[in-house]
Amino acid sequence: DPGHIMLKNMKDFLLTTAEEAGVKFQYYCGKGGTDAGAAHLKNHGVPSTTIGVCARYIHSHQTLYSMDDFLEAQAFLQTIVKKLDRSTVDLIKNY
Repeated sequence: DPGHIMLKNMKDFLLTTAEEAGVKFQYYCGKGGTDAGAAHLKNHGVPSTTIGVCARYIHSHQTLYSMDDFLEAQAFLQTIVKKLDRSTVDLIKNY
């Protein structure tokens, strides 16, 4: 999302989490918008990011994507949720 500026501590947390968990990832900045672009501006800033799965025909009734990519994203999200505690959130918000 070109309207979203991720906090450095959030980026560091996500990259470290992915690398420690052995999750495959790649960077991509699309031209379209997501809710992360609006969310990061609310209430003096909400740490946010977009985690997506590369897919074709996303605005149609049938989307094509790699199941391996989906499972990697799912594993990444599960790992993030398990690691997010109050101290981690406070560290992310300290910029």
